[in-house]
Parts: sequence; structure tokens; C-alpha cells
Amino acid sequence: MHHLIYEVVDNAIDEALAKAILAQDKFLADMPGAHAQEHSIEVEVPFLQRVLGSFKIVPIMLLQPTFDQCERVGRAIAKVAKDKRVVLLASSDLYHGDSYDDANRIDGVSVGLMAEFDPQAFHSALERNEAQACGGNAITAMMVAARELGADTAVVLAQTNSNDVTGERGGYCVGYSAVAFVASGKKSEESSDLTEQEQKSLLGIARNTVESHIRSGKSPEAKPLTSRLAEKRGAFVTLHERGELRGCIG
Repeated sequence: MHHLIYEVVDNAIDEALAKAILAQDKFLADMPGAHAQEHSIEVEVPFLQRVLGSFKIVPIMLLQPTFDQCERVGRAIAKVAKDKRVVLLASSDLYHGDSYDDANRIDGVSVGLMAEFDPQAFHSALERNEAQACGGNAITAMMVAARELGADTAVVLAQTNSNDVTGERGGYCVGYSAVAFVASGKKSEESSDLTEQEQKSLLGIARNTVESHIRSGKSPEAKPLTSRLAEKRGAFVTLHERGELRGCIG
């Protein structure tokens, strides 16, 4: 049920990073005692020590937050981690129960939703008990943070359960999986994302047009900064005054 951030330095709590995350949202609180009886960090740290060697950690525990709260946690983490070298890790088992068939069925739903990389859909399925994960809220928050940091692809690395591992059918069964959320490095050729310079140019054109029309009743001639800005496309403009919306048109 932990949501962990690791910064590659040494095996210790990154106090500065923890304080920076806490400062982002009042929903977050410093509660060392919450970790006293929790073992999910103990499960993950040996693997990280093997792979990373030296690193720092910020453990974050989530109990039963709403999706909105998971989203706030994810965004707080992403805002602080944006310019740092970090790994986001959510630790969780999946299905717990006495049915091997149910384990495969329910874990198929859980892992399938993670593979779709839709945090809200995954969280909603947890609330309806269609998906199961004791650390599901941490997974939700991690997916939000990963998306905020530029990840756009979910890769299912492995999926199994305790019955498959032991070779025994029947009895208590626990589901496991490993899913990575990464940036593919690919952008759609039809992407409408504008560069910072293009955005500033369009904002300048909009402001100049409004001011000119108010002062003279005429619209100034606009010179597109790039060929893409010369294309005929849809546009949506909002007007704000002192932070309040005054009007919008599309």
C-alpha cells in the first residue's frame, strides 16, 4: 500500500524531497508511525538495492482516498519530481482468495485496466470490487504522477499468482503482476501540440486583436509565426479579468 519515490543517492529517507512533496498539498501529512507495521517497503527495497545500489527513498502510504485525493497526491509528487532523477514504485498484491479461477479472472481485469493506463477507470473498478489490489490507491496515484511526468504507455512485464508459482491448484491464492509506465518517445504525426513559441505567438495575436477591435473597431493583420499556425483550424479563446472568467468563444 506504499507509493514510493526513489532518488539515486544512498539508502536513506530523502528528507528534502519528502518536505517538498508535503508542501504541495494539505491532504498530505507527516506520519512516521503509519509505517511502523507496514511491510511493503521491506519487500521492494532488496530488489532496488540489487538494481540501483545507492539511493534515497520517500515512502508514502495511502489508505482509502477518493480518486480526487489520489489525483492530488500524484500531481504533488510529479510537481516535485519533475526535474529529478526518480523511479516511481507502487507496491501491491492483487487478488486474495480461495479460487484459482477467480484469481485469473479478477487479475485479468485489474492488469487489463492498468495496461489501459487510465487511473480513473482503474480506481472506479477498485471501488466496485471489479478489480482487486490492496495497494490499488497507490497504483492510481502513481499512474497520475507518471502521466504528469510524460509517461504515455503501460507495459505488462509479468503476471502470475501463488498457485502458478507453487504448481498447486486450490487453496489460498494471491495474484501478482509487474507493470511499467513509461514514455514511448513517440508522438502522433497529427499531434496538435504547439511549441512554446507558437503558443506565445497565438496569445499575442489574440490580445492584439481584442485591443485593436476595442480601440478602433478594426482587426489587425496577423502574420503566422510558422506554417502550422497558418493552417485553418478550430480555436477557443477565453477572457479573464482579475482571475475571473469574463467570456469565451470557440
